[in-house]
Amino acid sequence: MHKSGKGLAAWDPRPRKPYADGHGVIPGDVGTFSAEGGFKKTFNIFDDETSIRAYSDPQVYNLSWEAYTPPKLEVATHEGKLPLGHTIAEGTSVDIKLTSRGGAVASGAFRCHSTKGAILVLTTSSADLEELEDHIPLRDFIIDNAALLYLYANSIRRLDDHESLYIITGCIKSDGWALAAFKDLADPPDVIRLVKKAAASRDSPDVGAGTSVLDVVVETIRNTIPFDQCTDADDPLQQEPSNQEGQRSRPDRGGKRPFPIGTRCASPTFHQISYIQNPYIGFGIGQNAPSIGGALPALAPGSPPQVLTVRFVQLNPSVLNCTITGHNAVPFMEVATGPTPGGILRTILRRSNEGGFAYIDWGRYAFVEINNCVERKPINEWLPLSADRSRRIMNVQGRNFMWYNRDNSTYLDLDGAPSNPPNPPLARIFRIGEDITLALSTEAFQYNLQYAAIVATVLFHSGHFNDGFCNVVHIPLPSPSSPLHPLPYTTPINVPHPIPTPHNNK
Repeated sequence: MHKSGKGLAAWDPRPRKPYADGHGVIPGDVGTFSAEGGFKKTFNIFDDETSIRAYSDPQVYNLSWEAYTPPKLEVATHEGKLPLGHTIAEGTSVDIKLTSRGGAVASGAFRCHSTKGAILVLTTSSADLEELEDHIPLRDFIIDNAALLYLYANSIRRLDDHESLYIITGCIKSDGWALAAFKDLADPPDVIRLVKKAAASRDSPDVGAGTSVLDVVVETIRNTIPFDQCTDADDPLQQEPSNQEGQRSRPDRGGKRPFPIGTRCASPTFHQISYIQNPYIGFGIGQNAPSIGGALPALAPGSPPQVLTVRFVQLNPSVLNCTITGHNAVPFMEVATGPTPGGILRTILRRSNEGGFAYIDWGRYAFVEINNCVERKPINEWLPLSADRSRRIMNVQGRNFMWYNRDNSTYLDLDGAPSNPPNPPLARIFRIGEDITLALSTEAFQYNLQYAAIVATVLFHSGHFNDGFCNVVHIPLPSPSSPLHPLPYTTPINVPHPIPTPHNNK
């Protein structure tokens, strides 16, 4: 299905309880996918809006997200998109015959032209396509809320470190289907035939005493190769979902069972499934697309796992006066430096239209303070250099972390972890041109490191540390007695004078 542009066969192949509810998979479903287990739904970004909003913690997510609000999307249904008897085949030629009344597939022959291939046939009805009319808003929403979606999913069902999340943006549904796969045929062209399977109940007027369940039979000159039995959502032996009264639920789409035969995969042509790679192993923003064409591009090799990328831009002329942007270059923080009424040169970091959350006082002894994170203390005590001068230790809420240099970047990890660990780091600082970039992982949010990492980035690139730790150009700070206002980086960005003290902003 993927090669034909129809997407992933996301069910295995039928829904599982408790989601076998009469409508099956729908756009907005979030879950995991594997070739062995198919798609396993965890939640829906639209239907579970209230629960997700209640789950999100403002202390964690106000860095980049406001109240959780999913995009308003329109779902279009294309009935009969794939006709009865439609076949998706790889490596075979097809000969399908319908019953005399045309209500089902009577037989089918597939002549194999290669040593391996696969076949899927719509056996009892046409298939409908349900898809989002515009996938772009959902793509942007996923990028902006990737960490929240992953953490919420992980709170419902713990995910493996190498497990990704998939978001359904469209699906193909049919009453019944048959499928088979083959490999290593002894003597192509062999023939795979579909034949009726007799059943003792629910006779069909189209197929006599048979049902829509079809067996796959391989006829060869030399031998018979066994294949797995075809599957069919209309199998009378399957248990149908029940409603609250215990009665069997009936289809609600003109008599068609809305069980999917597949769910399309997002690609440059078809945008039917998006995915969030586990942030513990990383995904990037604005880099090369993954092999399955998901809505979130893949992470470049060697990069940290980033769920939030912030950029320090419009340096005026240094990071001490700049704008901090998030996704799509939207500003959401600012760094401003200027004198206080008492003559102290102070750098304030604050969210847009809010008070400061961090303060750096410059002087003979520079001090740093981060609200609800780091008590006021000298910078060299908060970020001391190790004895071997290979890293700086950072303490946040009683836990030690370390910054270290590697590959023209500065990385953050738990203190004591190897400098070249098998697992990705918590954060990474790097510079491209004039802009400074900080990439944060989901785990960094769990340790409440987002604000501390932003402040550390400012300090590393401020010129305060003249030991070459971050390998950046040293920009000397003026002394408090220097003429401040003529200097461009001492004019605060949208910070009114007098600059408030930290205690006025807590």
